[in-house]
Amino acid sequence: MSSDSKIEEIRSPAVAEGETIEYPIIIEQNSSEQSSGYSVASVAAVILAGSIAHLALTLGGFTGQKGWDKLVMVQEWLAKTLGLA
Repeated sequence: MSSDSKIEEIRSPAVAEGETIEYPIIIEQNSSEQSSGYSVASVAAVILAGSIAHLALTLGGFTGQKGWDKLVMVQEWLAKTLGLA
């Protein structure tokens, strides 16, 4: 049964005016369908990780000119350590 099917009220001429007949309807759900979203825990974990990283960068002094100087120092250290300099 497709998910587009609509339920219509069916009236029989044999039924008195104003009365309706109710028919049972079986709704089948495909068990292979998966939700197309992300879990709340995953979204919360990503937001928390980003917040902690932002806090560490701002409180650690990695902003402005001091931050740029620290970045250059780390790049030079990596270049020397990896033998790229």
